[in-house]
Amino acid sequence: MIAAATMFGVTYGLSAPLIALDLAQRGFDETLIGLNAAMHAVGVLVVAPALPRLAARFGQRPVIVIALLASAGLMALFPLVALTLLWFPLRAALGAASEALFTLTETWTNELSPEDARGRIMATYTAALSLGYAAGPALLAWLGSGDQAYFAGAALALVAVLPLLWWHLRVPPQEDAPQLALLRSLRLAPLGMAATLLNAAVETSGLSFITLYATNMGWSEIAGMHLI
Repeated sequence: MIAAATMFGVTYGLSAPLIALDLAQRGFDETLIGLNAAMHAVGVLVVAPALPRLAARFGQRPVIVIALLASAGLMALFPLVALTLLWFPLRAALGAASEALFTLTETWTNELSPEDARGRIMATYTAALSLGYAAGPALLAWLGSGDQAYFAGAALALVAVLPLLWWHLRVPPQEDAPQLALLRSLRLAPLGMAATLLNAAVETSGLSFITLYATNMGWSEIAGMHLI
């Protein structure tokens, strides 16, 4: 799970600055670039309520594999779609696929972690995922922001499927999905939810705009990627 999430983290870390730079080069202003980045969250909000039921019905491994295959296909579609306005629904679909992957790999890792090692294992998961986020812009600095970067991101999403095909992989048991209302979830962990909200806002803004900010300040595109 950690290997799969790390490899997809590279795709995620690559896609946000890549799409932002590409839109800027096509003449889109910062407002439209920000709206496009927000479409990722729209996809998350659409798919998140359905994930417990999908995992309970089909199993976590098939849903994760489908999410990775969808991510690969969507990444490859961006440079092939000439009408840039269609990048908004593509970004929402990419957000939905990413949410399925992140939620289910984290849940899977958490479910299979023994109590005496859960903290260490989840810290390792988070650190490995962050390493993937950092490797994405680093890879982009090497590849450049052309079409080849999209295809590299698609290839990495496909590579992330390989650990899931290991026949000896321990799979959590399929269980009925408990029904938990959103407001009740917020009441159960308000500080955790608020901290996650803040972290998501900072992370999304940084991934999408730090490179644009740096290049507007006279940095090279490669240096802007290294900054991320």
